[in-house]
Amino acid sequence: QTEDYDIVHRVQKNISLPRWPSGDGRHCFSEPDAGFFRIRGPTYLEDKLKIASKPALFPLAGVDLFLTDVPQQHVARHPAALVQRHSKLNSPRILVVNFCMPWGNLVGYWSLVSSHTNKKKKQMLSSDDHQCVDNNDTADDKEDPENKAALDLFERFIDADDEYRDARLKLVPRVVDGGSWIVRRAVGAGVHAAKLSEAVKLAYYSDPDYFEIDVDIVGSPLARRILSVVKSATSTLVMDLALVIEATDHAQLPERILGAVRLHRVNPEQAPTLTPFHHTSDDDVVS
Repeated sequence: QTEDYDIVHRVQKNISLPRWPSGDGRHCFSEPDAGFFRIRGPTYLEDKLKIASKPALFPLAGVDLFLTDVPQQHVARHPAALVQRHSKLNSPRILVVNFCMPWGNLVGYWSLVSSHTNKKKKQMLSSDDHQCVDNNDTADDKEDPENKAALDLFERFIDADDEYRDARLKLVPRVVDGGSWIVRRAVGAGVHAAKLSEAVKLAYYSDPDYFEIDVDIVGSPLARRILSVVKSATSTLVMDLALVIEATDHAQLPERILGAVRLHRVNPEQAPTLTPFHHTSDDDVVS
């Protein structure tokens, strides 16, 4: 057990974006309360009423931020990615969300500790003491009907084709602190969920150790314009990002935040440079 804790400690120290609090609370990340986000409630199909989300399905394991001339696709295979450092642990499967931006990669990692697809030991990276612990603030009670419905919807998303996934995956952004009214208007207040595929191209990669979603901001003129507004203010901005799968029938409601991340006044210029990586096989594991 001590050996496992040592490995977790090394992994945590090697994450390219540190956890909050780090230094003066700038250029770091934390995990926000899922209740800050408004999602479809149990009666949404009748009254369009949104409610605060219950705790996120999956705990945040870490964040990587890299500078690169050409954003790395399928970043989970890169030796510098947290997934590769994490693979030494007897750890849960990881959900990887890779934002491919003109200047680099922002990558969030969530431990699928509650997922039916997770066949490994239930561990996570603790934000407090670098130990492997259970997260009591995530949806780990599969007997709860709402938890089960949310987990079943996630499993359907994982097993579905890209058309289904593109039609369901949404991002809920929220400005917490800082930023001009222009930035706040561009990002939002955690109420409106944006269907990602309507603005950017998505790609999916499946592996026994992870499931990766690539969000190609580089290829979207609209997304690039919004990013250009936000990037100039990131060093003074505290911003939340949350993921949710759209529920379209009563059995899938209420919706539940999959996972969320808070970015604290991040300065991209402080990020390490990511060395280009080409896998020995040209066959991406796409599912």
